[in-house]
Amino acid sequence: MEDIIIKELTQGSNVKIAIFTYTGNKNPKTYLDEAIREYTEGKSFNQFIDSHLDNPWTRVVVLGINEMKTKQYA
Repeated sequence: MEDIIIKELTQGSNVKIAIFTYTGNKNPKTYLDEAIREYTEGKSFNQFIDSHLDNPWTRVVVLGINEMKTKQYA
């Protein structure tokens, strides 16, 4: 999809954080839904969307969230 920009950060082989940005002039929901479906390839993922939907052109997707390293803070 030429109207989608993906910026990706990886940790190990299972964890990916990807920021999807739609740059076209049509309804971004349809295009982002399809791009994320293709990107995740049926794997489980978490998705973060602007809570007020003021910015429907950007989404953050996290694959492998359960495999991420954790730290305990006091």
